[in-house]
Amino acid sequence: MLRTFIYLLTFLLFTTAVTPSNADEFDDDLLAPRRVEDDSPVDITEADTTAVSSDFSIRYLARYSYAEPIPSEVADKPYRIAQKLRFDDHRGLTLLFAVEKDPGESNLLDHVLISGKLKLQAIRSDLILGNYLVRSGHGLVVNTARNYGLGTWSNHLLKFPQDACRISDSWTEETALYGLAVNTRTDWFSSSIWASSRLRDADLDSNGVVNGFRDTGYHRTANEMDDQDSVEENIVGVRAGFPFLIEKLRFGTTWHFIKWDKPVDYQNRLYDETWGGGGDLSYINDAVTFTTEAAIDQNYNSAFMSTFKFDRVDLNSHFVLYHVSHDYFAPLAQSLDFDLGDVRNRQGGYATLNYRFSSKSQIYGYFHLYRFVESQESQSTGGRDYYLKINQEFNQQFSAAVTSHWTEEDIETVSSDLRWRGSAKARFTPPGGWDTRLKLDLAASAEDENLGRLIQLHLKRKWNVSHSFDLQTSLKGGLYSTDSYASRLFWAAQDLSRIIQFHSVWDDGKIVEISARAGINNIGKFELNLLWDQPQNESGREPYRSFRFIYQYR
Repeated sequence: MLRTFIYLLTFLLFTTAVTPSNADEFDDDLLAPRRVEDDSPVDITEADTTAVSSDFSIRYLARYSYAEPIPSEVADKPYRIAQKLRFDDHRGLTLLFAVEKDPGESNLLDHVLISGKLKLQAIRSDLILGNYLVRSGHGLVVNTARNYGLGTWSNHLLKFPQDACRISDSWTEETALYGLAVNTRTDWFSSSIWASSRLRDADLDSNGVVNGFRDTGYHRTANEMDDQDSVEENIVGVRAGFPFLIEKLRFGTTWHFIKWDKPVDYQNRLYDETWGGGGDLSYINDAVTFTTEAAIDQNYNSAFMSTFKFDRVDLNSHFVLYHVSHDYFAPLAQSLDFDLGDVRNRQGGYATLNYRFSSKSQIYGYFHLYRFVESQESQSTGGRDYYLKINQEFNQQFSAAVTSHWTEEDIETVSSDLRWRGSAKARFTPPGGWDTRLKLDLAASAEDENLGRLIQLHLKRKWNVSHSFDLQTSLKGGLYSTDSYASRLFWAAQDLSRIIQFHSVWDDGKIVEISARAGINNIGKFELNLLWDQPQNESGREPYRSFRFIYQYR
């Protein structure tokens, strides 16, 4: 009943009369996501909030991709195709529509996302209908947005938004809720309320019990299609914030209730509904931010996190302490490097440092030390994660950077599980010439004797064809050598659609990527990308080929 009501309201919002004019350019806030462990696209788009300067704007994006070898799970239509359409009106109306299908899915509308936002100036509120994301506080109670990992978490998640709900046009499935949300802001008070009813993919046993939710979004095989939309999930929630005692001290609280139409098995206990919530206290001034948050679930298991942020022109740093009890159950929680719905059983500390020595020199790093509250025999008891990056710009034409990333987990049956990745890169950009980049990636694992190595050469150039037509070409090649999959390396590229495509390589081989991007005034931008990966087949890997085409109108 709730979904039917939402469909009707969304349709009415989409049929609001508006008059189109020229498309308006907008700026993107790019966040570098954490690396993934397979050949999958990472959609880093989230609906931006840039104001519309013209009366009306239209933005359209289409992306087609195909890759070989075709996985065994893919029997039909082995390509990925996705589209987005966005309308913005200066009166505060935003409409989003997105569709996507993965390779092997027969339905071209396998994933459909529709959302609308209307600013209600009279009551200082935003009304959202359709798909939206929710993020509150550190994410200990609810955070359905994509988690980009530790490197960007401190710069992104520590910025507590006044509006807990925002519209989304991401192709990533299983992140957005579906329903109605209202954000309200006054001079002293802010609040968000939301109601959602959606169908989720889940793994069901023979008794109809949910053993786990599936977040891949794949509906290719008979088993995957049986799991599709197999559980109905209904959610209501509220977030409120207001000053507390003094002007710069702010108190917030978040609570929500979740109900499923099938029992969910979590830690050998069945749930058909759950609730959770908590409070947070923040002190904010120009240079210092301190926030502490505590949350509980329906069984009064707890989660706690405190953060301190120091921010100046040339120096910013973050310090985080947290503790999450072993049986804490928050299905929509996500924070630090915890996956969605798996915030539990860990305590630790996390700190970052970003220092700019001068306008041309910068150092960035973080460390993360953690222990599991409870651990079983032969499982990890805790670990460490260290990252360091140094950037140096020598002049306008030449710059260089080095990185080092070390992770280690303690396991009782062995001394540790150690992995290290490092890189060194240099860039030379002559005026009017080829932008030349050279990069060396290294990887080490406790399982391998030798370092994994990937050396890349990237040549890119913009061609001044005419005032109405621009062209950019890119040629990228590499040689790699690794002992095994344990010391694999990653070939990554971001395309016009702000998708980062990761491709893992191991064994010995070579890889080449060619792309061309063209822009035509009043028509749009086009990008064509071809990639060849040729291993020596000692590991049984087959040659890999991919093709991508993107069109964008803004």
